[in-house]
Amino acid sequence: MASTDSDATFIRGKQRKLMMEDKFKVQYPQKGVESVSQNVMLALSMGSSSLVLFDILFNLLLEQTKTHRGRQGFHLKVVIVDESTLSDSDYSVRDKVEELKDAYGIDHNCPVDVSFKIVDPNQFILDSDQVGSILIDNDFQSYITGNNSEDTGKLAITEILDQTPNRSSREDMLEMVIYQLLIRTCLVINCQTILFGHSMTKLADQVISLTVRGRASLIGKRLTDAVEIHNGSEIHIIHPLRDVLKSEVVHYSEMLQLERFNVMNQKKAADLLKSKVNKSMTVNELTRSYFDSIEGDYSEVVSTVVKIGTKLDQLRSTEHNKQCIVCDIQLSSDPKHWLENITVNEPASVVTEADINNLRIYSETCLLEDDASKLVMNPGSEVDMCYACLTSLQDIRSAFRWPVARALKEQILDEFTIGDDI
Repeated sequence: MASTDSDATFIRGKQRKLMMEDKFKVQYPQKGVESVSQNVMLALSMGSSSLVLFDILFNLLLEQTKTHRGRQGFHLKVVIVDESTLSDSDYSVRDKVEELKDAYGIDHNCPVDVSFKIVDPNQFILDSDQVGSILIDNDFQSYITGNNSEDTGKLAITEILDQTPNRSSREDMLEMVIYQLLIRTCLVINCQTILFGHSMTKLADQVISLTVRGRASLIGKRLTDAVEIHNGSEIHIIHPLRDVLKSEVVHYSEMLQLERFNVMNQKKAADLLKSKVNKSMTVNELTRSYFDSIEGDYSEVVSTVVKIGTKLDQLRSTEHNKQCIVCDIQLSSDPKHWLENITVNEPASVVTEADINNLRIYSETCLLEDDASKLVMNPGSEVDMCYACLTSLQDIRSAFRWPVARALKEQILDEFTIGDDI
């Protein structure tokens, strides 16, 4: 029992070291001045790391209420994006959250001020008028057309994800959707800070996967304690567990029996570690498998990757100063020109009889007319896309439907619907 307490105290100490700012401490205002505590949002994925962070934060607030006679340094608002609606899942996020609340005595004269909200991923599309069609031609030029579909009012996130050409692209799009949902939710529930439960291993995983996918410019913002500017509002992003290895997180979770609330498919994760690398694995699965395999014997590799990643600064404004129509990332240059220079689009000359025969067979079987070729002849309007989105979505042979109109802060506050606390 003593070993369990000391291990938990060690990990909690790492978290508190990264949350030493005054906004997390109990404040005693001057006489006659009303005490104002900040709202802090925890992004709870119901995985091991985020559950561990929730336990640490809950115990921190409980300690504050005992030490300071009912006062606590901040109001904790826990937000869960319900991904179970995106697949055939055999679990209920709401049921798991209720179990978690019962285990901590929340709603049963609990002295800690903490609330839970579940967000429907379909809230990503606020209005059917936001949706447009994006097409990419063979020269990497992207175009946008109006929304002419009659059923766009019923467009769901699953329909958007099903358009992606492979599992890696789907995973990339889903991460983008969830991150934007969390940012919007933070605005709606009036929070100024978002806490992510990513461990050091997860952050190292992100350094490599973001680089491979062509999103390396996000590393500085996704790994460090950064400020996200969204529609003129500042949101502070903090990773309190960035000094904690995944193995330490799992150990903590098992010690305190938090795995019973974990909705992640543990069997799938175990099978992934046993399996050999294959073409069906996504970029995230490959990098996750790599770091999981080396963390035990070469943990210094994990910390080195994260340290190098944190030295990368956020992208500064440039003369190009445009944004990707899909992911909103800032573009320092036009990726289309670079892709044109490294890509061979023209075929070799047809010379021999075999060349002629092969060309005929290809033309009869594979050369199909697609929507992109039609659009190039009658373009709507050109739009900017980043390298990652261009390469990820170029294999889609038809229009890619996506909310191309950016939601304003007023629209988010008015139309972004979140249910009552559970």
